[in-house]
Amino acid sequence: MLEWPPEDQDETDRIQLLGQLAFDLTGAIGRDGWCCIHMNDDALVRDAAVSEARSLSNFASPRAELMPDYFGQDGTGKMATFQDSARNSDAAWALSELDAELTALCKVLAPLSTQALGFTCAGRRKGMVWMPFADSEESNRLRPQPLTEEDADAGVLDNHLQFIQRRRLCFMRWISNDGGVLELLPRPDQSAYKAMTLPIVQNRLLVFRSDLFSFSYKPTGKDSLALLTWILDTGSQAERQTAKGFFGVDDALQHSEALGIFVGPPMPTGYRMHIMAMHAHVPGGAQDLDGFECMLTSGVDGFIHIPATRFDTEIYCCPEGEKLPGQSYVRHAAMMSDQEITCFDNNFFGIREDEVKMMAPNQRLILEDGYACLRKAGFDRKSLVGRSTAAFLGDTGCDWDPFWQIKVLENPLNPGRSVPWGNCEGNHLTYGGVSKAVSAGRLSHIFGLRGGSTNIDTACSASLVGVSTAVQAMRRAGGGQVKAVADKHNLDALCMGINMLTSPWAFVGLCGPSMLAAKGRCFTFDVSAEGYARGDGFGAVYIKPSDNDEDYLKQRLEPTTQ
Repeated sequence: MLEWPPEDQDETDRIQLLGQLAFDLTGAIGRDGWCCIHMNDDALVRDAAVSEARSLSNFASPRAELMPDYFGQDGTGKMATFQDSARNSDAAWALSELDAELTALCKVLAPLSTQALGFTCAGRRKGMVWMPFADSEESNRLRPQPLTEEDADAGVLDNHLQFIQRRRLCFMRWISNDGGVLELLPRPDQSAYKAMTLPIVQNRLLVFRSDLFSFSYKPTGKDSLALLTWILDTGSQAERQTAKGFFGVDDALQHSEALGIFVGPPMPTGYRMHIMAMHAHVPGGAQDLDGFECMLTSGVDGFIHIPATRFDTEIYCCPEGEKLPGQSYVRHAAMMSDQEITCFDNNFFGIREDEVKMMAPNQRLILEDGYACLRKAGFDRKSLVGRSTAAFLGDTGCDWDPFWQIKVLENPLNPGRSVPWGNCEGNHLTYGGVSKAVSAGRLSHIFGLRGGSTNIDTACSASLVGVSTAVQAMRRAGGGQVKAVADKHNLDALCMGINMLTSPWAFVGLCGPSMLAAKGRCFTFDVSAEGYARGDGFGAVYIKPSDNDEDYLKQRLEPTTQ
């Protein structure tokens, strides 16, 4: 048995003794596969550690199928990850001190592990505190549950298998117990090693090759306490990348492996979809994402009393507190200013004046803000011409239709500009100005894009389905899959969503089945919730498929299904 250097040594001597301990330890492990070290912590530290462990609030049990890898064969008890916050807390000074000893041992082993043990030690996992159940109630509450399909989807099993493949050393620090027995059992393919039965003695550290031995841990005593950690092989560059992706120092990932908590799947590699630019234009004066974030962090929104320039609420809305057929009980909505939806530089987009008079505000915003998103992605008008960029638009329709039939006013002017707008008699340009079938195609036509143009109308999910359709159109089929969309010529895609409230008819129709909130706002997750609220808005993302992680990557898209 080896001896941990005493605390009363000066720093230089202590470093030398630790180095000698590491040398002797690698020799014993290389020969026998295990070694015990007698520690020198006094009873005060051990008793304080037991008290601190009792106060930990994150005890849990691994999934039932994973229990033997953490608790040993037929093992029971509860386990908690020793958090960084707890490690630096005065309330956990004793556990921190004992955990620091494991870190010190890991550091002195690292330079020797490659040649002496055949693997590269680049660090340790977070400490895991083991204790027996306090009573039968806790035993029932923390009873291990079997793996579920949700665990498999979340990558829990895959992450655990990565841990099993790369674990090399287990440090098991016996802090407090009344005795017991630990058995080291050679794995089926390790016939060169013998099974060993070791007495469990407090204030000892067992180090063994967890890739060569399984174990059975049977301590006695209601206040038994052990601190465990593992050393993983991170030898090759590929292994280091895998280790970083599957079991780095991230707290959530430690929980998912050891405790079976949902953290989502690991990041995919290879050919995938990237959002390279985003843009939004919403009520409240937010004409980009920065403005939208500023509005939200300021605790305000864009909901206002519906202005008379949209429609006369005295005619189309019933009195507050009443619900009448053919009228809207909603008088509020999130709406952009008149200038935002009417002022438009038709010369920039090469649109004749007689045609722009017939264009609904929807199409104006699609052109203006769609181009703004493409500019954020690094394109200009010259670079867009002839590019195989597809346009996908989520658009549930245009409220502008009734205005076709209104007779020309004597002097219909834009607010703030002496240019006629709206209220024009129908002509051959009318349909193109309001049709959602034309809206996405107009942007592609004006900028010379050669990718597909697709309009999606699935009601509230239109924009979401538009993004999903774009991803399906650009993905590569693999594993015998059939490509969902036939068009293989789209290089990238601009996905957009638009909504514009210019007439009372949708309000009246949605108030009939009481789908809208009478108070004019959504109250999600609140007992007063009674419907949803409507608003103007435009959003766009530029999606580029690639198999490289680019520096300006905004967000990665997970695979979608329809």
